[in-house]
Amino acid sequence: MIPFFAWILTLSILPLSILAQSAGASDMGKMQSMMEAAEAQILASLNLTDVVAYDNITSPSAPVMTATTAELLSNITYAINVSMAGLVDNQAAFVAETSIPLDGDYLPYVDEISSLAAAVKARGQTWHDEENWTVFQNLRGLSTAVHNYGSTLRRRGLISQTATIRTIRAVSSLTDAQTAWDRPMNYPGKRTLMRVELDEKKRFDKIQRSLTL
Repeated sequence: MIPFFAWILTLSILPLSILAQSAGASDMGKMQSMMEAAEAQILASLNLTDVVAYDNITSPSAPVMTATTAELLSNITYAINVSMAGLVDNQAAFVAETSIPLDGDYLPYVDEISSLAAAVKARGQTWHDEENWTVFQNLRGLSTAVHNYGSTLRRRGLISQTATIRTIRAVSSLTDAQTAWDRPMNYPGKRTLMRVELDEKKRFDKIQRSLTL
């Protein structure tokens, strides 16, 4: 066990950026990392046709890690909702000594959502054994979580208007990804460009109105 005085000394030499990091900044960093890992796993699975999104194909000697696309999305949605609950429960702890707006932490997180959405869409457009409906529903759930999180942060003055625009783009990208998973059973998704554009415009206008209230 580390003596108490040694523990205090260790804290005293840590960078101030670590000591002052808010729960919110930590959450956003973790969620960004989760999405980057999920994106990598999904992209690695594009040449596979089994139900898993990732089967540790780059390192066969390591312990096998498997997850469906729906599970990956569900885990990210859960993390966002947990962070949201922390914000609502204790905003002071969420912000801590971090400067406002929180764009420095929020923008990398929200920008990664679009990259993840592109990977999920590519997965849905290739042959797969996953049921489309489960992925479609999890995309909708993630879209709602991203919207609610960004909207709440904006209403509380914790992110800028620029961050709000990025949020709208992220939600729009998740809506677009749903078009690859909206067919029956497990058929690869295809929709006409005109229908996609109309759906995106309606969704974009609705989100923009709600975020600017």
